[in-house]
Amino acid sequence: MLFQQLRPSKHLQVSLRAAIASHRPAALKIMFDHHGEAVFAHALAGLSKRAVADALSMLPAADRHRVQLHLPKPLRYSITQAASLRPSCISTGLGAQHAPASNTGAIPRAAAVNL
Repeated sequence: MLFQQLRPSKHLQVSLRAAIASHRPAALKIMFDHHGEAVFAHALAGLSKRAVADALSMLPAADRHRVQLHLPKPLRYSITQAASLRPSCISTGLGAQHAPASNTGAIPRAAAVNL
């Protein structure tokens, strides 16, 4: 009875979460084609930034662009900024939390947080 209490956009959000978590780009594409970019973007906007970025990365470039046009500006901006920063962090291998480890044998902070 969970789905009977949810609004239609909540149904789509639940389905989006499942498709993103199971990494199913074909399912995302079907939902996009069925609902259209405006409804799809509205449902994505209710998810976390990480989930939105993952979903957008699984869509073809043309569809990704169409969805981004319908996302709220703050969310669109934060995703665009994260995407523009990502290649430089990957190419250098450094980030704010990846400080060089000292010779004391202590676990670096970034590694200790992920334990």
